[in-house]
Amino acid sequence: MLYQNILLIDDDPDDIDLLKVAIACIDNKKKCVSAGNRTEALKALHSNQLPDIIILDLALPGVIGSELLGLIKNSSLTAKIPVVLYSSHNKELMEEIAKPFIADHYISKPNSFQQLVDSLKKIF
Repeated sequence: MLYQNILLIDDDPDDIDLLKVAIACIDNKKKCVSAGNRTEALKALHSNQLPDIIILDLALPGVIGSELLGLIKNSSLTAKIPVVLYSSHNKELMEEIAKPFIADHYISKPNSFQQLVDSLKKIF
């Protein structure tokens, strides 16, 4: 199945836990690794096991999410890894913030757990 190794980049442990549970509801064989800041994210991206997909929160402390997206998309090592922007912003605002590094997918933080699962199902 597509996207078995997932990197979750978010500084909020509750959001990480929610994403992990939602992903497990879709397929409990998917492996999720989390990074809470830029340093952890870059370390994970330079490990031996590259993710199949990245879910990136745009609001990370000390770094603009679009800057990290740019680092991912400008690296020959990680440029082809799909990135899902995950934010409380709507898709249009996420697209504006992320210019010129277009993400592959956008998920606005949903109002319900089921909405999150449904959004992730569309991607997976």
